[in-house]
Amino acid sequence: MARISASDVGQIIQIPSGMNVTSQVETASLLVEETLASQGLTEARLKQIELYLAAHFVAINTEKGAIIRDSKGESRQDYAPNSYGKGLQSTRYGQQAAMLDTSGLLASAVGGVVKAEFRLITADKASDP
Repeated sequence: MARISASDVGQIIQIPSGMNVTSQVETASLLVEETLASQGLTEARLKQIELYLAAHFVAINTEKGAIIRDSKGESRQDYAPNSYGKGLQSTRYGQQAAMLDTSGLLASAVGGVVKAEFRLITADKASDP
C-alpha cells in the first residue's frame, strides 16, 4: 500500500489539470516496497523516497527536460532533454530520491554510487605557536 497520495505529490510538483497520477504513485510505492523496505530505512525516510520517486515519474511524463532558459517577453521556455543524466538522474526529484536512500540501492541502479574522498587535516598541538 502506498505511503503517499496524489495530493502529497502535488505539494512538490505541479500536476497538470486532469492528470491522474495514480500509476506514478503506485510505481513509486512498488519500487520502494520491493527494493528498499527491507534495507533498514525508517518509515519516514521510505515515505520521502516514495514521494520524490512519484514526482520523478510525473516529471518524466510532463516535462520536456531541464529548463535551461525561461523568458517572460513572448513567454518562452527552452529545454535540454536528459541534461541531468539518465534514469533517476534525469530529474531533480529522482536525484533527491537517490540522495535520500542511504542504502545506496537507488544510486547503484542508475550508474553506480558516486564515491568521494575525505581527508582530515588536524593541527599538531605541540607545534602550534
